[in-house]
Amino acid sequence: AYSHWRHPVVTGPTTASSLRFSTPGNVPLAKLDGMVAIVFPMTPPMGWIEFNEGKTVVHEELFREMFLQTFATVGARPHLIDKPEDAVQGTRYLWRVGGNREFELPLQEGELYEKRLPYQIAEWYGAFEREGGILFPPPESYKYYQNKVGLAKLFERAKVKTPKTWIFTSQAEAEAAQDSIDFPVVIKDPYGFSSLGLLQAKDKKEFMANMKKFFDDALPDVEAIVQKKVIALREARVTYID
Repeated sequence: AYSHWRHPVVTGPTTASSLRFSTPGNVPLAKLDGMVAIVFPMTPPMGWIEFNEGKTVVHEELFREMFLQTFATVGARPHLIDKPEDAVQGTRYLWRVGGNREFELPLQEGELYEKRLPYQIAEWYGAFEREGGILFPPPESYKYYQNKVGLAKLFERAKVKTPKTWIFTSQAEAEAAQDSIDFPVVIKDPYGFSSLGLLQAKDKKEFMANMKKFFDDALPDVEAIVQKKVIALREARVTYID
């Protein structure tokens, strides 16, 4: 017989489901002497990693609940863990974490939360991989989470076409490079999101004024990302997979 599809499971991995199938030549079931079913798991062992250590605020708990409800639809009972040593080798673990103090671990003296966050996430979840778990998304990819400096360098290495980009660590650097800037440009906080603090410049005068404003308002050691402004009639969301 040839299986076509299975009705979705919506009430947990131990519930009943229905399987639709056809027989060779559409022979009626009444003419068959018997049937043998060969059953195999439809999903690999799956799990979910909780982040409880250092969690001071909860912004988007809804997304966690949506993930957990989805496991049942594929007949999976997730292995819930929050410590790397509890990871089971070969199990595929999903996880999700946000910034804005939803993920927070101790910092070394002089470290800035916004700059350190992407690397802390990659290191913390990477420990589960080292214990044999298979994680999605890969923790290493989170080095680029809210990190436009890291992304700009990644795109340059991978030869991904992007608007011309400059990275400045001080107003003096920006002033020294102002003759090389291709206006108009936008000025961004590399660790920000939702276009917060976005500035623009159409010429050198506006550029230097807004670079001063940026560094006057920025936290210590935060770079400025300057990019050639792209005029577009529609917003484009692009996902880069390394």
